[in-house]
Formats: sequence, C-alpha cells, structure tokens
Amino acid sequence: MTEAGTSNRVKLWIGNKFKPKRMPMPEMVTGAGSLRDLGEGARRHGLVNPLIVSDAMLERLGVVKRCTDGLANAGLTYVVFAKVLPNCPGELVEEGYALYQKEGCDGIIAVGGGSSMDCAKIIGAKVCNPKPLEKYSKTFSVAGRNKTLRDKYPPLIAIP
Repeated sequence: MTEAGTSNRVKLWIGNKFKPKRMPMPEMVTGAGSLRDLGEGARRHGLVNPLIVSDAMLERLGVVKRCTDGLANAGLTYVVFAKVLPNCPGELVEEGYALYQKEGCDGIIAVGGGSSMDCAKIIGAKVCNPKPLEKYSKTFSVAGRNKTLRDKYPPLIAIP
C-alpha cells in the first residue's frame, strides 16, 4: 500500500472516531438584526418561555434588553437570570436552575462570555439530570448512553 493510501485510511479512521453521532448540527445566525429576530429563532427551536442566563454588566449595558425585545416581538415570554460571575460558583448555578424550574422555562439562552455560557450549560445539565453539582465532576457526559436523559436536555441558544 502506498503512503498516500495509508494516510487516507488513517484520516478516515480518525474522522469516524470523532464524528458527532448524537449532536445536532448547530445553526449559526450572524449579521445586522440578528438579536431583533431572536424570537423567531427561539420559536423555531420550540421555545416559548426561555431562561436568559447572563451577567449584571450586560444587563446594565442593554445587551440583555436587546435580546428580550427580540423575544417579546415574537410574542414569547422569558425569565432573566443576570447574576453570573466569572468562574460562576455552584450556588449561582443552583439558583439559576431553581428559577428555571419555578418559572416553567423550556429552554436556555446564554448571553455573554465563557462564564455565562458555562453556567447556562450546567443549568441545562441539571434540567436533564438533576443530580448534585459535585456528581458532575470529572465527567464528560451528563447523560452517558441514557437516551431518555439526553432527550431531556433543553434547547440552548448561545449569544457570545
């Protein structure tokens, strides 16, 4: 076998090993008016009452309001959790999760940087599999092979 043939086989093998098998292809929306149209995008993903996860600074700067205006324009309700801190402590994740449950949210919109995104993803993990946070330590999968748990993960929209 030639070196090129071996190289192609290796690429194919590696590609198959890392090809996402259960993850949907994310939709990317960019450009002017994207936040104004957020409600329509949220509706396409089945959201009616999402939890918006962000921080106080983005709320003060009006970024969160631009998102909520887009949701309201589409007739959607929403709940804002704008308490995220850098390296968000577990207590805030639990508070966001409790708010999600209390308000009957059906999805999550993360607005901001890494801490907001991480907090939102962990809130989603708790919706999917509501175990104590310390039980998530050193794991790469919230639900493992449990399809029932995986299917409970709420829709997530990320706005960096």
